[in-house]
Amino acid sequence: MEKLVSIISQGAHSQRQYTGKDGQPTVFHFMDFVLSDGIDTFHAQATGSLAQALQPLDTNTLHHVQCHISHRTFDRQDGTVGHENQIYIDRIV
Repeated sequence: MEKLVSIISQGAHSQRQYTGKDGQPTVFHFMDFVLSDGIDTFHAQATGSLAQALQPLDTNTLHHVQCHISHRTFDRQDGTVGHENQIYIDRIV
């Protein structure tokens, strides 16, 4: 997905540790954004080296963003199936 967006908010670079599939401790880097294309407002997340490299972006300027959407299903405690979409930023300029 590619959009021309304004940045409503940009979070700080954050990180958390987790254990990878190989059993080794790994650090996950991320930065949260709330973006708007003038019609839709949505949350998106930059991860990995992109999150580490991003500096604060100008909220008074339109930005071109390339994203991909990931979907997952999960079992809820009440026995029903839930769905979640997550938007990840691949590039933002």
